[in-house]
This record gives sequence, structure tokens and C-alpha cells, in this order.
Amino acid sequence: MTVELEQGLLSIRGEKKNRRDEKSEQGRVLECSHGAFHRSFALPQDADADQINAEFKEGILEIAIQKNPEGISGIQPACPHLGIGER
Repeated sequence: MTVELEQGLLSIRGEKKNRRDEKSEQGRVLECSHGAFHRSFALPQDADADQINAEFKEGILEIAIQKNPEGISGIQPACPHLGIGER
């Protein structure tokens, strides 16, 4: 799993893999599945890019984003022409 910040967008990418192998007296079931995912979120301009922490623990991704106490952090809006990422 990767977490990246670029041009005001916080992107999370990863790959999920599952395998199930069950044996019984009647037979065996073997299932495999996998797939990639990608999600992006526009950060507000008062997010502090130097104070973003991510932790992946027991299958849960937790991301903490601190606000810049001075207000504007310099993070550019992700899509300025659409107003996405602006306050």
C-alpha cells in the first residue's frame, strides 16, 4: 500500500489478495481473488503537508492530517478551475 501527497491530492493505492483453501470429506474448494484499488482526496488549503501521518495496523489504514496553525499552508488546490480542494 502506498500513500502519496502531490499537488494537493492525497492518493492511496494498494492491492488486495485473498486465497481460500478448504478441504472436507466431500472435496476441496480453492478460491483466489485479487484486485488493485486507488482513491484520491483533495486536501483543504489549511492542511499541513509536513504533518500527515499514516499507519496501517490489523487491516485498517489510519491517516491523520494536522491543520496549519497559521492558516494557509501553501498546498495548491487540486482542481482550481472546479473549486475542488478550496475552502
